[in-house]
Amino acid sequence: MKPLSTRTLYFSRAAAIIFFRVVVLIAVLAIPWITVSSQGALPAAPMVEVAPLAPDLPVFNLHLSDASGKTYIPNGPVPIKVRFSGAVTDERTFTLSPGHPSAAFELPESVAGKVHFSASDSQNPQRFLPGDTQFDFLQPKPTSGNLKIVLAFFPSTSFFLVGSEATLVARLLGDDGNPVASPVALKISFPGVENNLKPPNIEIGRNKSFGEARLTSDTPAKLALRPSVDPLVVAGRPVQPEAKDVEFLPPPDRAGVEPEQASLSSGLFGTSSTLVSVVLYSNKNLVDSNGVREVLLTVDPPQRGRLAQSRLLIQPGSNSVTTTYTPIQDGKATIAASVAGLPRAEADVVFDYPWYGAELI
Repeated sequence: MKPLSTRTLYFSRAAAIIFFRVVVLIAVLAIPWITVSSQGALPAAPMVEVAPLAPDLPVFNLHLSDASGKTYIPNGPVPIKVRFSGAVTDERTFTLSPGHPSAAFELPESVAGKVHFSASDSQNPQRFLPGDTQFDFLQPKPTSGNLKIVLAFFPSTSFFLVGSEATLVARLLGDDGNPVASPVALKISFPGVENNLKPPNIEIGRNKSFGEARLTSDTPAKLALRPSVDPLVVAGRPVQPEAKDVEFLPPPDRAGVEPEQASLSSGLFGTSSTLVSVVLYSNKNLVDSNGVREVLLTVDPPQRGRLAQSRLLIQPGSNSVTTTYTPIQDGKATIAASVAGLPRAEADVVFDYPWYGAELI
């Protein structure tokens, strides 16, 4: 093989040196790009899209894409400055996390009118990103008729036992009686009875039609619920709160024996019977028992008739218990009830047996 000449070796060495310098220069020039990329570089022709996440609500999603409209996945944090003008004047910076091309944001609930969005590179605020857009926000159109706050109790009664808890529910209804989802949060306060409520106010949340609280009283009391609503006008419609009274009564002070029929007779198809209830009262009002109460029933005279059960239990949360009485002889029978801690209660039932014209002994 023919050896290389000195001139050939010189040019080969020079070429190698030039190649090495070019490689070093390319590496040096690439350092800024690598640094930017590690911080989350924007695509060559970035696009920022803003779209609502839910109809009629000022909640939006900011989305980053390239010039072709393809989603751009950042490899580092990308801060984007968004300006609002029109009905809302504001400026915010949203940082897209690595691997996340979107971010959500919300405008004030009360916004109404046209809002213009524009985005820019936060590292170069003068560089506006294509994709500016605008939206119209319209408050719900006022309709005829008022809204009303209607109160209800669970259990469904207007009397409760001292120390017990009731659920107070406030509902937002239209004139047609149908529930209405409130476009704004409503705060309902009850002056004078805040200490009886947990929490002290009822809130009907945005897009909700009802709210609730627990109502209680440690002493006998008649509570006047006179709600106050804030705001007083929703979507151009006045809100009228309903007033309601509720009474917390002391424990039962007496029992009552109450037959469904006080007069019975025999017919062609046999002897009739009647239901007999033992009911708890407080201050002439039905009240629930605050514990298990044993009821002992008797018939006087015993031969006049029979009870299906002579020993019954009134359970907590209940105000009565029922059994069946069937007469045997003509005449009047007295059904008596003994309830622990309460006075004896009784009622009469008269039975007529015309087929025989006399008592059966």
